[in-house]
Amino acid sequence: SWEFFNRSINQSVKIVKKYKAVVSKVYLPKFVLILSSMMVNAFKMGISLGIVAITMLIYRIPPSLTMLWVIPYLLLLFLLTFGFSCFLLHCGVFFEDLANIVRVRLLFYMSGIFYNPEVQLTGVVRYLMIRINPTCYIITQLRNTVLYGQMPLWHWFIVWAVVGLIVSALGVALIYRYERRYVKTI
Repeated sequence: SWEFFNRSINQSVKIVKKYKAVVSKVYLPKFVLILSSMMVNAFKMGISLGIVAITMLIYRIPPSLTMLWVIPYLLLLFLLTFGFSCFLLHCGVFFEDLANIVRVRLLFYMSGIFYNPEVQLTGVVRYLMIRINPTCYIITQLRNTVLYGQMPLWHWFIVWAVVGLIVSALGVALIYRYERRYVKTI
């Protein structure tokens, strides 16, 4: 899930310039470029999830009903990634160095991939990291539902789903508002 988020975000910054020939000749809603890139990354993530499923079978991790939460959490990840990518697409057209800034790995270390923030962190830091950082929240909840069979923090799922819908709607509106300037700028 992290690699999907990371690739999609990094690609969105440069996507209009990457498809300059298409964008300058044919009208195409620019967010479609993001969706196509995200679909490719989702396919790659699907292959990785297949490997995870095989590994779980090898290690005899018993299936549980909580594993079904993977589907809504991956959809939430897709929604949030799309929303953030829309804003980065817009900013990437006007700020060329944004691609270098986005590559900073701070979010990677804050996402809880190599450690379990529920175990390693304490107090306010743990609370903020798991609930305020969307990637950390999603990764932690996926870990809890799949590996440990725990029910997710569903009320935070609703909060992040609403945030994802708002960010996505605002991102698409921003793209529509300025997309005529994109061709002139690139």
